[in-house]
Amino acid sequence: TTHFTFTKELLCRLSDIPSIKAVKMPPPKEGEVATELTELRASPVGALAIGYSGDWIAAEALLAKCDGWFSVLGGFLPKIACQLSEAALKEDTIAVKQYQERLQPIWTLFRELGSLRVVYAAVNHLGLSDAQPPRPLLPLTKIDQERVVKALEWASIL
Repeated sequence: TTHFTFTKELLCRLSDIPSIKAVKMPPPKEGEVATELTELRASPVGALAIGYSGDWIAAEALLAKCDGWFSVLGGFLPKIACQLSEAALKEDTIAVKQYQERLQPIWTLFRELGSLRVVYAAVNHLGLSDAQPPRPLLPLTKIDQERVVKALEWASIL
């Protein structure tokens, strides 16, 4: 069965509230986005715009025709996020696969270390900011910061 952070019953009740127009879904297991989206659209929740967080499932969600991607990557690398989104909207699965391969090391770090901490390390390395994560979060270790740099290099961002 599909796992929802909110129960499906609660999501259905929320869809009856006129001021609620959309829902941001957490990432399901990879390979389950289309099934979950179909299930949600077949229920009263389908009246809402349905978007997903979890950048590592973005391509899958966009190809499944979700209504939105709540992107971490787009906040600091908007060009590649737009390119991935445009390829998915055009149903260019070859280009989408290429973007996914380029971004896989970043997705791995997001899942392993937390996207917020990875973003701080990335924007610092890219010279976009010198900010540090808010306490109680700690910055990444030097070794993990080097992994972020390598992931950015792999993605052809550096």
